[in-house]
Amino acid sequence: MKAEQIDATTWAVTDDDGVTMTVGLRADNSSAEVAIEQLLEARAPLSAEQQAAAGLASERASMVASGFQVRAALLSLGLLAKIEAAVASSGDPFIQLAWERAVEFRRDSPAIAALAPGMGLTDTQMDDLFRLAMSIAA
Repeated sequence: MKAEQIDATTWAVTDDDGVTMTVGLRADNSSAEVAIEQLLEARAPLSAEQQAAAGLASERASMVASGFQVRAALLSLGLLAKIEAAVASSGDPFIQLAWERAVEFRRDSPAIAALAPGMGLTDTQMDDLFRLAMSIAA
């Protein structure tokens, strides 16, 4: 790898494959060695923990269930009355409207994030709820 200084805080770092990337550094810490080190850190493989977190975030982003599926899953778990009470007592017209009118629910939506504490469900339990809901067919 080689680094070429562009200005006081910017370096162009070219890796062994000929790929050049620009690295910006703080003025008090600008050197070729630091620029190369930061580029190597940015390109380092993810740890197992980071990979698991990224996988979970990706899975959550893909979790979508219909209103029927969510309500059926809650009913089967004995939680439907509890969530309906949490929605009613939330005092949040957006949450109430979402519960009443949403065609689908997304695991990573703000409404779900706002309702989860009122339901007393952990993130893992909410994930399991969506997995169950997505498995239900009308």
